[in-house]
Amino acid sequence: MTELVEHGQLFIGGVLADPLGKDVIEVISPHTEEVIGRVPHASTADVDRAVAVARKAFDEGPWPRATLDERIEVVTRIKDAIAVRHEEIARVISSENGSPYSWSVLAQALGAMMVWDAAITVARNFTYEETRDGVLGKIVVRREPVGVVAAVVPWNVPQFVAAAKLAPALLTGCTVVLKPSPESPLDAYLLGEIAREAGLPEGVLSILPADREVSEYLVGHPGIDKVSFTGSVAAGRRVMEVASRNLTRVTLELGGKSAAVVLPDADITTSVPGIVSAAWMNNGQACVAQTRILVPRSRYDEFADAFAAAASALVVGDPLDPATQVGPLVARRQQRRNLDYIRIGQEEGAKILTGGGRPPGLDRGWYVEPTLFGDVDNSMRIAREEIFGPVICLLPYGDETEAVKIANDSDYGLSGSVWTADVEHGIDVARRVRTGTYSVNTFSLDMLGPFGGYKNSGLGREFGPEGYGEFLEHKMIHLPAGYEAPTGVEGPGPDGRPLAHRGRPLRLHRLRPVRPPRLRRLPPRLRPAVPAGRTGDRRQRADPGGGGELPRGGDRHQGAGERGAGVPTGGVSGSASAAKGRFRRPVHGRGFLWPVCGRGFFRSVRGEGFLRLVCGEGFPRPGSGEGFPRLVRGHGFPRPGRGHGFLGRSPATASRRLPSGRSGGTPSRCLSSPGRSRRGRTAR
Repeated sequence: MTELVEHGQLFIGGVLADPLGKDVIEVISPHTEEVIGRVPHASTADVDRAVAVARKAFDEGPWPRATLDERIEVVTRIKDAIAVRHEEIARVISSENGSPYSWSVLAQALGAMMVWDAAITVARNFTYEETRDGVLGKIVVRREPVGVVAAVVPWNVPQFVAAAKLAPALLTGCTVVLKPSPESPLDAYLLGEIAREAGLPEGVLSILPADREVSEYLVGHPGIDKVSFTGSVAAGRRVMEVASRNLTRVTLELGGKSAAVVLPDADITTSVPGIVSAAWMNNGQACVAQTRILVPRSRYDEFADAFAAAASALVVGDPLDPATQVGPLVARRQQRRNLDYIRIGQEEGAKILTGGGRPPGLDRGWYVEPTLFGDVDNSMRIAREEIFGPVICLLPYGDETEAVKIANDSDYGLSGSVWTADVEHGIDVARRVRTGTYSVNTFSLDMLGPFGGYKNSGLGREFGPEGYGEFLEHKMIHLPAGYEAPTGVEGPGPDGRPLAHRGRPLRLHRLRPVRPPRLRRLPPRLRPAVPAGRTGDRRQRADPGGGGELPRGGDRHQGAGERGAGVPTGGVSGSASAAKGRFRRPVHGRGFLWPVCGRGFFRSVRGEGFLRLVCGEGFPRPGSGEGFPRLVRGHGFPRPGRGHGFLGRSPATASRRLPSGRSGGTPSRCLSSPGRSRRGRTAR
């Protein structure tokens, strides 16, 4: 691309708007070192504006409320437009970052299209809502869009990574502020144009080219609900630190120092070409590049010669030339970084098998020869630190155990591969290497599976249902007892909402009748002592502690309130009854949940559930100023500070009626008179 490309406006909320700042980003060709483009540098004020329109679009706009089919229709148009314009996109990216054009066509453009397509497939098959059998009754679990997303993408594979973040975010109903790298902002304008022509509603997508300072401001913005970041480990740590101030959820895809393990039985004619393409792809500027090659010491010379010959045969040159296999690095700083590591490797005692400097005849441009170091020890810096360029290490090993140990001896864990004649054995090796993505006799990155790293290689996952779910929140809805899904409805529709809501009302099935429970007398050894002179009704005389008889798997309390809610309607007196009879030690070793769901409290067949039981009638509502925690400490259970607390109370103490004005050391002002609620009889 020889002509200068200039953009004077920013893509904010789907429209081109004048920037609020005056700074400009100059895009420099890594091949010619000349300026090939200019775009506005977004300011913090532009970030405020973009986040505001994204927030409004999410809170009030049509995109999150559209059906999944409607969102898929728009996203499909984006995917199709990328497929149509893939050559143009590939040329722009190669001009920006030096990626070889042949690789850009496949990985940068068509690869991005595949990411969009895979996300659509995941979206169609994803479960947005399901009904489960909970401990206390039926529950509905929903997945809902997380909100406004800040997507920060790197310069090495800008469209591929942007698709990994934008596609699931848009399909789930989120709105997005995309922050491309200042080294590669030109292709982002193509994406904005495609999104606008596809019919993406106003406010859903903004694109803000900027440097690290503005990126940090975006990540820490209080209007952002999620940050999805791809970049270096150092930058990822900073992103996590800044986002944590607002407790913003974060997904990080960071660096790697991946190992390709060549087993002794590997075929040299297939393993060497496969590893070379995976090691030097995109000029070595790939986080998943196989930058450590582990070969058996018994075949070291054979493989060293083969890898050196293959690396030296790679064609280095103009990234727009279809014959080029290795192009220039993205910036002068990256060229210096790689040359510095070549010097460090030599100082550490590693041997250069091929390369080691600037390619002859390419005095202009930020080029570094494909370089292979031999006799590398895994303790050397060139084997432990991510160089991010065409500098590869060859490490010998003794046996397979040592090979796996070397592969795992890294601060990273993003990718890797194993090469062997025995595929089953290769799979076994793959299981032993701690890395997020692994390949056997190949190198691949499947967009329908989870992609992410162990250790310093990141947090969370991209691609597949796992990556799709990173842009969703989980909600639990408790259903009333006796409710059944309408006949013929087998799950949620493609918009994530139950099919029963789509054009016809829900039909609630009639509640099943429940029989009064049978009562069971506890064994004498479990009955609490009866205080002298105690009087009461027949039930109290038969079981003074409220624990002599317990409901036997029933649905109502004996003598329930007028609403038939299944609990006594005596307010605090009900809680005192629970304290005396329900929270005794587990009977016959069945644990706490047995008395809660089986006898001490009542099964959730009438929709009350444990939490509603606690706050509904058995205990005062939290809004009354008492709440469950205060009630526990104040109305019949000693304070934890007294040395025994709720769980440490003995059955005898829990079931014994205390004199008026005392309750296990609790001040008398926290007590109500027996049989009465502080807010009346119903205490609702």
